[in-house]
Amino acid sequence: MTFEPRFDGYAARVRASLSKQPLMIVLFGAEVGSIEPGRVEIQLAVRAEMLQPHGNVHGIIASAVADSAAGYAAQTLVVADAEIVTVE
Repeated sequence: MTFEPRFDGYAARVRASLSKQPLMIVLFGAEVGSIEPGRVEIQLAVRAEMLQPHGNVHGIIASAVADSAAGYAAQTLVVADAEIVTVE
């Protein structure tokens, strides 16, 4: 499926918004990977404090990153003055 952005500044908007999220930037050390219409990749280096007792990334970390990536992916497809908020 091919998605079409609704305005040219979608990538800059995603980068600016993510930079203002203390959870993603300060606590997780997340960075934006690729940004395409309908797709946003968020990357982070896994640290020991992010692991659960079995050595896997804790679900709360994975779900927070997935939630943000999905919200930003949707944001690449809306008009410039629209906002996206994910809820449960």
